[in-house]
Amino acid sequence: ARCVLPVSQYTEFIWTVNARSLINFLSLRNEKSAQYEIQEFAKIIEYVFEKIMPITYKSYIESGREAI
Repeated sequence: ARCVLPVSQYTEFIWTVNARSLINFLSLRNEKSAQYEIQEFAKIIEYVFEKIMPITYKSYIESGREAI
């Protein structure tokens, strides 16, 4: 849809993901070599992850922020 909508249009989507894939996403996108925009997106997703799944998030942090 992004290719046919004007730049000023916002898009909204629903994202479903399991915890393993989410941790993999965060591990890859929080790297310094990732593009700035995706790093900012990953920061917001990580904040939501911490609030929704605190035990899993704690394990993620204790493992050094590495995908399992």
